[in-house]
Amino acid sequence: MVNAIKVFFTKNIEWKLISLCVSTILWFTVISSENPMSTEFFQVPLTIRNDQALMANNLVLMNRQELSAQTMGISVRATRSDLETLRMAMGSFRAYVDFGPIDISHTMDIDEPMNINVRYEFPSFLQAGNFTIMSPPGTVEIVLDRHTTQSFPVHVLRDGDVMPGFIHHTPIISPANVSVSGPETVISLIDQVQTVVDLSDADTDIARFSTIQAIDVNGTDITNRVSLNISSVMVQIDVSRYGEVPVLWPEIQGSPAEGFVFTGVSVSPSVIEVVGDENSLHDMQQHGLRLRPVSIEGRSESFDVVNDMREYLIDTDLHIRNLTPHETVTRVIIEPLVTVEFTFGVDDIDLSFDFYATDPDEDGNYQDAIDSGSVEIAEDELVVAVFAAQSIANGLTAEDIHLSATITGAALSYGSVPVHVDAPEGVTQTGELRIEISAVLPEAGD
Repeated sequence: MVNAIKVFFTKNIEWKLISLCVSTILWFTVISSENPMSTEFFQVPLTIRNDQALMANNLVLMNRQELSAQTMGISVRATRSDLETLRMAMGSFRAYVDFGPIDISHTMDIDEPMNINVRYEFPSFLQAGNFTIMSPPGTVEIVLDRHTTQSFPVHVLRDGDVMPGFIHHTPIISPANVSVSGPETVISLIDQVQTVVDLSDADTDIARFSTIQAIDVNGTDITNRVSLNISSVMVQIDVSRYGEVPVLWPEIQGSPAEGFVFTGVSVSPSVIEVVGDENSLHDMQQHGLRLRPVSIEGRSESFDVVNDMREYLIDTDLHIRNLTPHETVTRVIIEPLVTVEFTFGVDDIDLSFDFYATDPDEDGNYQDAIDSGSVEIAEDELVVAVFAAQSIANGLTAEDIHLSATITGAALSYGSVPVHVDAPEGVTQTGELRIEISAVLPEAGD
């Protein structure tokens, strides 16, 4: 047996080697025809690794979205079977940019875009030498910006109107400020951080969480481009009823200086708008709000008194409505007294007779004499002096004054009768006015 094996490997060795080479060539020829080399183009998604290195240096990748959507076009030359396997395992064929080993610092010039190398990770089944990468893209462009954080006050935008007869007060926001983080160029565009609260038909106090938004200088919502330390704030808005309350004139105390007279008082505005408890408001509307007394003692000219109406409401559940006047002005009119004289004729006096106003004398002759006689007035004209405040005196005329006198038996015996002066309100007669009268008796025998 041993000899037979020895003869097999030693006899005709040249021919046997030639046969082996031929068979090997034939085998490779058959295999190549069934699994030939080929080139195929692949689109490999680009991924980002170790971007925490950017955050550690307060940097932000501005074109992250564009990079994440980008694919690398790669041509691979390999056998048909390897290419088929590669298609089935595309998840393990990767292109990526790695920020980990890159020297990134605050001193970097990031004002302009920069290029970064693209790295590739091939499936483990593709052994070196079994495939060829045909000129893969070497770099991609990145855009960096500084990362910053800034505090902004929260503004409340009110949408809609409260119910008629109600008013809303200044919102109370908690917290009042929020921190916004993001790229420096984006943060610089923020005009305000706001939240919108719907007040439509509200008639009670409002307290709710409301989502906040970052709004740029063009009025565009850019919340999705930055990070907020909170997403909503608590907004409280008090809603109260309001109405007009009449302001009542103050009591005028004392007397002005000699020769002057108090002629009037006014209050402006005569109503104030008040907000608060509905029952308290209704009660004050019914009774009004009287101003404190004003003294005119010794005054010789008009003057104003300013009242801060907020002081009148301190002990109530009410307060002045925002953006409406909170002060009233009391105008007290003090005027000098002016004397005016008017001349009247006797015919201007309205005379009446009442001879029975007194009893006749004990003989009865006095009354008979008057009944059969006549009355004569001695004066031809009368001067009437009156005094009044300057504003009244300026418009006073003789037609505004009426004179009258009643002639009685007693007046005849006395020889004069008082004249009553009827003048407009605020006009007073000075002294007493009398006219001389006499009775003319009939001659004897008449």
